[in-house]
Amino acid sequence: MITGITATALTFVALLLSISAYYLYDRRQDKALLTFARISFYTASVLIFFQAILLMYGILTHHFEWSYVFSYSSRNLSLFYLISTF
Repeated sequence: MITGITATALTFVALLLSISAYYLYDRRQDKALLTFARISFYTASVLIFFQAILLMYGILTHHFEWSYVFSYSSRNLSLFYLISTF
């Protein structure tokens, strides 16, 4: 699950950079800051999507070593209920 933790940390950093750049753009009206803010935001969006895919993969393949999967899913659940644990 190191991949998920790393993705979460990178998402947090990307969002902080995006918020900071948007704030500075509002103050200075520098187009470079706006471009950087948008790139940071899109990067965070992609990372969040990656985390969602990773979690769904863990649920569907029964990676019970992940605490969320262990707590909220079971091998006895049908596919519909496995997807709903997401």
